Amino acid sequence: MQGLQDFNKAISIRPDAAPAYLNRALLHQLQNQHPLAIDDFATAIGLTQNQAEPFGDRGLSYLPVGDLKAAARDFDNAIEIEPQDIKAWASRGFAYERLGDKERATGSYGRAQHQSIL
Repeated sequence: MQGLQDFNKAISIRPDAAPAYLNRALLHQLQNQHPLAIDDFATAIGLTQNQAEPFGDRGLSYLPVGDLKAAARDFDNAIEIEPQDIKAWASRGFAYERLGDKERATGSYGRAQHQSIL
């Protein structure tokens, strides 16, 4: 796939280019290669400061591999950085619901709904 080759080349030229890791991770997500996506999101998180997107997106890759606790932590981190992130609130609700924490799930879903109204 050309896109993957382009991101690999960009990373080989600039291994500190967080956007290349983020985009390659999103490509891996689209291809259901979640462990590869998780690794790239982790690298991007290490290269960026206080960006919610890589945490939220990595959380979305933790869900299909069954690591619900890691997903919930990432959504918590995304929300801490960007409290108005509707997708992170809704995803957090899903993760906590699957973990059996109905109180946190309900609160998260409610906050997502509230944010969507604002």
